[in-house]
Amino acid sequence: MSYRTHGLSMTKTYRTWWAMTQRCRNPKNTKYADYGGRGIKVCAIWQKFDNFYADMGHRPQGKELDRINNDGNYTPQNCRWATHHEQTKNTRRNVFLTFRGETKILGDWAASLGMSPITLCSRITTHGWSIERALTEPVNRKGAWVAKQWNQA
Repeated sequence: MSYRTHGLSMTKTYRTWWAMTQRCRNPKNTKYADYGGRGIKVCAIWQKFDNFYADMGHRPQGKELDRINNDGNYTPQNCRWATHHEQTKNTRRNVFLTFRGETKILGDWAASLGMSPITLCSRITTHGWSIERALTEPVNRKGAWVAKQWNQA
């Protein structure tokens, strides 16, 4: 007697499900400390791949599994397919800054101001600037001034 399975075990969708379950349930998994070790669980219905697949469908090209609430469990309500860029904005390593009633991650503030995230971070952590000063003081572009002077010579 043979049993027919879902036939998807060689797909990215299945590998994504498998990796999710391993990092949440297997203490030998290298990512366990960041997931199962800090209490992140896979909901009961997603213990079976068929249920995960019914809720999430095929993994779209260029997308990864992302938890909307990074501290929440893997559930149908808390998961989505997201681009790598979207997913990098949703990590616990991100630093959120609130200025004039608007909250963004440090990298987004830096991009909107035309400066590098390293510069903005340095202004706050190394130099001890207030968030207001760090976000409003123009960037010193010594290199641009030198290049301009060099081209005029």
